[in-house]
Amino acid sequence: MTKEAHDIVEELRIFNTTQKSGAVYEVTGALSFLAFRTARLQVLLAEEQEQASLRMEQQTDRLVKQTDRLVDFTKGLYWFTAVLIGLGLVQLVVAFFCRP
Repeated sequence: MTKEAHDIVEELRIFNTTQKSGAVYEVTGALSFLAFRTARLQVLLAEEQEQASLRMEQQTDRLVKQTDRLVDFTKGLYWFTAVLIGLGLVQLVVAFFCRP
């Protein structure tokens, strides 16, 4: 959380522990204060969540690209292995059937 969000949480915590019941206008003022500070905290947390979701989207895109590259490398290894097996078979044929 940002420093402002931490400050608001601390304000609300202090307000909650020090608030006493009083006259109607004091309670109304307290509710207005709580509503305003809670709304501001929700806005700050929503902005942080938006940034986090953008960061997560970027990381997911990177992961998808890396996975695609890994699939391409795996296909390349598959074909390279197939070629090596073919060359091994050719070498066996030459070794056993093409003796001078």
